[in-house]
Amino acid sequence: MNINKTCLLITGCINPDNRVPVLALSNAQARREQYVESLKYYIECSKYRNIVFCENSSSVEDNSIKEKANKLNKNFEWISFSGNVKKTILHGKGYGEGEIVEYALTHSKILSRCDTFVKVTGRLIVHNINWCIRLKTDNGAYFDISREYVDTRMYIMPVKFYNRFLISTYKEVNDNERRYLEHVIFEKMKLHPQNFKQIPFYVNIEGQSGSKGSRYEKENNTKTILKSIKKMAKAIVIRYKIK
Repeated sequence: MNINKTCLLITGCINPDNRVPVLALSNAQARREQYVESLKYYIECSKYRNIVFCENSSSVEDNSIKEKANKLNKNFEWISFSGNVKKTILHGKGYGEGEIVEYALTHSKILSRCDTFVKVTGRLIVHNINWCIRLKTDNGAYFDISREYVDTRMYIMPVKFYNRFLISTYKEVNDNERRYLEHVIFEKMKLHPQNFKQIPFYVNIEGQSGSKGSRYEKENNTKTILKSIKKMAKAIVIRYKIK
């Protein structure tokens, strides 16, 4: 991965409509505070020079974030737009998430200069986010893959690959029928298995689930390494099955 051609894309919705299904936290102020905390972490602690935050509730930018990015010589964009609330209420958060990624790829000046992006769900902190830098992304995307779905809290994606295979996937989401974004992308993966890879390490996440409200707790380094060994073995098995 070329770090200068890679963008850390952080998605969010600061002020969601409380009619969106399967939404545990709707308080705008609490959500904003969590987004600001995670953005400051990524600007301060990650090695990514290109960082984009894109959110779909037309919320005002936090000036302290831009100031921090400038001090640390990071290229940063805060992009806000009005998402399709009616369709997000009808289809669920996965629809809104996909709409955010599509909007960012279409409107971000930073992303237009990048060939790869690492997507992270805002309000969550991935403590080993820098491990993604070691991955080769020339011919495929990386997800944490389960039997029937992929984890969309963090994934690594070539821009061209996303535009070709996944850009409209969110339009097939229907949370009320338990057809989540994670399942729809998994179905796409089965059509092109050679282009999807298992993330070969444990993704160490801290934060609050937007769906259930439960907390993800940070693991210590020892547990992260031990769990990563299992993920590496899983990556080898999946690669073997695909071949």
